Amino acid sequence: MHTRVPFAGPKDTSVQLRTLRDDDVESYRALRLRALREEPLAFSDDFDDERDLAREHFRAAMGDSVEHFTIGAFDERSALVGIATFKRDARRKARHKSSLHTMYVAREARRRGVGALLLERVIDAARALGVEQIHLWVLDPTRSTATRLYQSVGFARQGALVRDDLWVGERYVDAEYMTLALARGGTGRGEGSEGAGGRDRSATG
Repeated sequence: MHTRVPFAGPKDTSVQLRTLRDDDVESYRALRLRALREEPLAFSDDFDDERDLAREHFRAAMGDSVEHFTIGAFDERSALVGIATFKRDARRKARHKSSLHTMYVAREARRRGVGALLLERVIDAARALGVEQIHLWVLDPTRSTATRLYQSVGFARQGALVRDDLWVGERYVDAEYMTLALARGGTGRGEGSEGAGGRDRSATG
């Protein structure tokens, strides 16, 4: 039996989590664009590249299957204040792996444990699928608070920093690769069971 990863710190019980649906696309688009605009150092994608993209782009980015989906966190006003996207590797030789990206919590919802709640839900879903590893990238890791959050749930650094990975604003930004190892022996190399619903450097927020 897999043991649950312990999450330290308080968590806001008024926050509701669920897998985003088709009718959430506009809210997802608004929050993602806000993330790209307000936190340019945390994401490899750029606000100006996405601001005019069609609805279909954001619908596809959300995912719509048990192996590719986005968990949303909703506050007491039912406003979307946090997102985290999970995607299992579709390659035959890499079915035991998955990625976490587009993780973001709105500023007004921070320090309430929302990020930890989103991570907990994603990790539970990965385990339900029998996935053995979750991979992510952190940009600007020496300054990012996301690094400490990921480490607190068991993510570990993999290798040296990727120096000068991106040019953002007026300076270069480094990147760091992290992975979380889950228990082996599940269905990680097969098709897996139903869950919650490349290299993407948008795993922070």
